[in-house]
Amino acid sequence: MNHLSVGLFSKLNKVPFKVCDTLPAHENVIKPILRSALECIVYGLKEDSILLQKYKSILIKHKGKHKLDLSQEVITGCEELWNSTNWARGSVVIITNPNTIDFTRIFPFCYRPGIIDNPNTGNTVSAVKLCKEKSQEGLICICFPASNGIEWMQIYADDEQLAQLYGLANELCLERDYWKNMMKR
Repeated sequence: MNHLSVGLFSKLNKVPFKVCDTLPAHENVIKPILRSALECIVYGLKEDSILLQKYKSILIKHKGKHKLDLSQEVITGCEELWNSTNWARGSVVIITNPNTIDFTRIFPFCYRPGIIDNPNTGNTVSAVKLCKEKSQEGLICICFPASNGIEWMQIYADDEQLAQLYGLANELCLERDYWKNMMKR
């Protein structure tokens, strides 16, 4: 086990949204994570990408990917970058220091904690590779999929940190019995 997956939207009360909408997850989940970020990398933005053209003022080209300029506001007014799905962009990876991120303030706004068998599904393969590498260095990485946008986030950490995070997620996240109930069907 090298990752934990949590939902950012309720499965029971899912409300459709538009790609440019401001969502509670922006304020309650992503902003607190970004406050502790060492860096944030956006994969899969091609030169002719509408998202790249629209948000070039906050994106810094770096080794075939783009880093978000965290000295600027990167959520408010940039919701489309975060909410995009269906591979309009690649995965988004936020690398954090475990001593500066407080999941007790994040998990109460998350849903359905669990482990997925194939973390590559829906993600840029090189993003997952980076998450695994950085987590073995003692850092925590959060990966938002290319396929589902911010519907889910995967958290990568070393084994000890991940065990603690898994316990905390199962204590604080909402709809935590969802997967157990699904298995009973």
